[in-house]
Amino acid sequence: MNRRMVVLGALLVLVLSTSACGSQKDQPAEPGMPNPAAVYCEENGGKSEIRTAEDGGQVGICVFEDGSECDEWAFYRGECQSGEQGTPAAGIANPASVYCEEHEGKVEIRTGEDGGQIGICIFEDGSECEEWAFFRGECQPGGD
Repeated sequence: MNRRMVVLGALLVLVLSTSACGSQKDQPAEPGMPNPAAVYCEENGGKSEIRTAEDGGQVGICVFEDGSECDEWAFYRGECQSGEQGTPAAGIANPASVYCEEHEGKVEIRTGEDGGQIGICIFEDGSECEEWAFFRGECQPGGD
C-alpha cells in the first residue's frame, strides 16, 4: 500500500510538471496607448511628426496648416499655438544647452584629452561657462 502511494504521488508530480511545460501560442502585442500630445495635435488640425536629432533623440512636432510648428507637448500644455514658431532647436540634448541658448549664449561641445565631452556656453562678450555651471547659477557671463 505504501509503495502504491509513492508511485501514484510520483506519477501525479510527473503529469503536473509536464503539463506546465506545454507550449503557449504567442499572443499578438496589444497596441499601446497613443501619445496624448500627438492625439491633441491632430484633433486640433495639426499633423504629428516625429523628428530625430543628430544625437538620435526624438521629438514630436505638431505641424499646423499655416506651416508653423510647436513641440507637441508644449502645444498640449498651451505653451505655444498655431502661428507661433515654438519648435525647440534641433539637436540640443539637455536643459543646460537650452538654458544657455535662451540667454543668448552659444553652446560649443569640446572634447578633453581623456576623450570626454563637455558643453561650454560662450557669451556675446566672449566669456565662457561650463553649461551646467551656468544652468545652476554657479557661473555668469563676464565672470568666473
